[in-house]
Amino acid sequence: MSRQELAERVNRWIYEQDQTITEIDANYIGKLERGVIRWPQRRYREALRAILRAETDRDLGFHRPVQSANGGVEVDRQQFLRAAAVASAATALPA
Repeated sequence: MSRQELAERVNRWIYEQDQTITEIDANYIGKLERGVIRWPQRRYREALRAILRAETDRDLGFHRPVQSANGGVEVDRQQFLRAAAVASAATALPA
């Protein structure tokens, strides 16, 4: 699944849940993958968990930002990328 396809699924999922229109795009998904955005808002995390079949935010590599010793914020972006890759492969397989 491409970044744009994932973004569209997030937007659709949120709309189906509470008729809220969101405008997540491929650029936003890229920022999640790169760790630029480390703690997306609650609805985005819920949608990503549902779409990527993850039980927790931590399964996607997200956790509440904690200041590290050097003042940065720790995040496991590789875990997010792995979860997205697994979900992408699962959607490509016939049911």
